[in-house]
Amino acid sequence: MPLIGTRKYPKGPSLRHLDTHIFNLSGARVKFLAPEHYHDAIAATPPRKCDFNLYDRGLFNRFEEKNLSEPPTLWLKLKRWRFKGVPLLDGTGVLGDMTIEITVSDMPEFSPLFRPKHLEGAIERYIYSSSEAYRISGECRMGWKVHNINDVVWVAYHSNGYPGYRNAEKCYESVWHTPITDQHLLTVRFDQVIRKKRTRLAEVYQNIINKVMSSFEIQLSSDSQSQLDAIKRNFPCETLSETLPPYEFEEIDILGRLDLINQVSAENNHDFSIPDDVFEEQVQKKDRDQKRKAKDIKEKILASHLRFKEMK
Repeated sequence: MPLIGTRKYPKGPSLRHLDTHIFNLSGARVKFLAPEHYHDAIAATPPRKCDFNLYDRGLFNRFEEKNLSEPPTLWLKLKRWRFKGVPLLDGTGVLGDMTIEITVSDMPEFSPLFRPKHLEGAIERYIYSSSEAYRISGECRMGWKVHNINDVVWVAYHSNGYPGYRNAEKCYESVWHTPITDQHLLTVRFDQVIRKKRTRLAEVYQNIINKVMSSFEIQLSSDSQSQLDAIKRNFPCETLSETLPPYEFEEIDILGRLDLINQVSAENNHDFSIPDDVFEEQVQKKDRDQKRKAKDIKEKILASHLRFKEMK
């Protein structure tokens, strides 16, 4: 690690000294290495216990409790890394930030996740409904690829976010998934923010990703291993897609009250003789119509994630 960072050689976490992390998840053993927390503005998250009962639903939470399409999630590990240059040349000196999030999603409607088409549907649900996933139609699930890491099959892709929201030049995520039971999806997400132009951060970030992901060792529980073996025997021709296009889905913008008023007024040719109660009913009807349309679109997309049921 350089003593003084530059845009070409950013100062960040050391790759020489990596922390070892081990989790026991209902008999599944997950082990990986990662750089230690390295951030001057945010303290490291306190260590969590290493043993979790994945069938204790009290451990899982939704960001929006009323959004039942959001997969309940158990957070295992969060680490942040900051990368700096020269303060006098680079403003505050901050060139970028990177975060690793290790989570488990409970997705029983996609069971058994060991079946490839079920897993692909579950990943679309994760992208569309998870609170942490970047969700821009056509800008997510890019570069889909299947990897074998220490005899475990992973799916990886990247998605773009909104740089303006992060006060950055670029922000994107690299996401890795693998099932660890017939209904639990292990996700490793690298959130990557580049705040300055003309840096080598993209290369530096990728080096960290390669280092972390190549260290993953997963040993399934005996029950899960038996389920996986049975899937391979019973469905020998069913495999994960080697490539997939970026994930696209229909979206609708919900207009606020002022926009609805302006829209209704324009449709009435700005006729101010319309009684207030009639005008208000027109506004409310348009609001009901847009919300009904948004609900129908969402239900259609959610159903598409379960299309494997029609293939049986």
